Amino acid sequence: MAMHLYGLTLQKSTAITSAVYGNFSAPKAQEIVVARGKILELLRPDDTGKVLLSFLAFFSIKCEI
Repeated sequence: MAMHLYGLTLQKSTAITSAVYGNFSAPKAQEIVVARGKILELLRPDDTGKVLLSFLAFFSIKCEI
């Protein structure tokens, strides 16, 4: 009988590795997209600072300056 090991991260990454500011969901909306490891989050800077959209990214994020 073979033993198989399965690795699973139980807690999402908290460190922001990249961020970009712009309007993504509406022409006049002020939003921030942040990358936390493999997770992209769309944030709207208001009094609550809630996360509008969060999803797991199955691609490579590159930033060229």
